Amino acid sequence: MDLEFKKALELSYGIFKPWSDIYQWEKKRFLRSLGLLARFGGDFRGKKIVDLGSGIGITLKTLNLLGAGAVGVDKLIFSSEPSSIYSVKDFEKLEKIWEENDIKVFKADLAFDKLPFGDESLDAAICDSAIEHLPVAPKHLFSEVRRILKPDGIFLVTTPNIASLWKRMRFLLLGRSPNWDLKDYFENWNNFKGHSREFTKKELSDMLAWSDFEILLAETRNVFRNKERLLSRNPQKAVSQIFEFFSPPFPNMRDTVYIVATPKK
Repeated sequence: MDLEFKKALELSYGIFKPWSDIYQWEKKRFLRSLGLLARFGGDFRGKKIVDLGSGIGITLKTLNLLGAGAVGVDKLIFSSEPSSIYSVKDFEKLEKIWEENDIKVFKADLAFDKLPFGDESLDAAICDSAIEHLPVAPKHLFSEVRRILKPDGIFLVTTPNIASLWKRMRFLLLGRSPNWDLKDYFENWNNFKGHSREFTKKELSDMLAWSDFEILLAETRNVFRNKERLLSRNPQKAVSQIFEFFSPPFPNMRDTVYIVATPKK
């Protein structure tokens, strides 16, 4: 199964080149998400799945290559939005790729808009490293996902772990906030699209429980460890890899939070 996922993901990366190049270091995260979705939701074939915060469509296309009927929802990727770190040059070319590959991405604001799906109409929803970008708490989003999922549907949510070992040490040893880069936050004051707030494993689990979900799995995983970041000329990236090496024994201190949930019966 893992080999099948890897092949589909590589094909998807190829379809979206050159835009997919900047997401090379996120492959481990994507693969872990696919594995968990399959573990709790079963075979993808024929399943109706929504990718919330689908971006250019890497995970979305991968799911469809694996047999799902997946669609995306995003806002920042569209050319009608103000330029940001998620903008795509030559958006018309991306739209053509979507059309050629039968990819459907709905434009909607995850923080405030009603999702364009009927009640209890989808088998699964995935929100992979998107909630940290919302300008408000994900209460509306979680409520909408609860509405559109079938009673036995699966909701997979991932987000950077604000309590990772590296972020703890950065605060304790350097006096630096675990939040998004301050200069980027400051310079883009009226168009900031970085991480508005990150969460711990317990915080994310609590918010889902308050939204009428049952937690099936809650864990942290290191998915950003790689040689390129260790050898980076950026000192922060290099040092973060060292702390990630020492974090596996601590179940709440790895770099990414993964939660799998289902509507409460």
